[in-house]
Amino acid sequence: MEHIRVVGNLNDKINKVAVVTGSGADMFKKAKRSGADVLITGDMKYHDAQDALDIGMNVIDCGHFDTEDIFKDVMKRFIDGFEEFETIKSE
Repeated sequence: MEHIRVVGNLNDKINKVAVVTGSGADMFKKAKRSGADVLITGDMKYHDAQDALDIGMNVIDCGHFDTEDIFKDVMKRFIDGFEEFETIKSE
């Protein structure tokens, strides 16, 4: 990815990450309720980003194309490389 956009506090400690491929900007409230510290997704619009900031939700917007279906396969392979994490890939 050439560019990503970040909403939130870059100094926050991240323990739980929510990932929604493609256009998942509308999921930031659900990610917050589930205890996620950051949502990685694509297509975060300005007003959604402001709302996420207002509730203290960190968001990494990687763009729609780069977060499409292939992203979950790439991320699962990457995260599986760490023994302390368990990953479950949704279909």
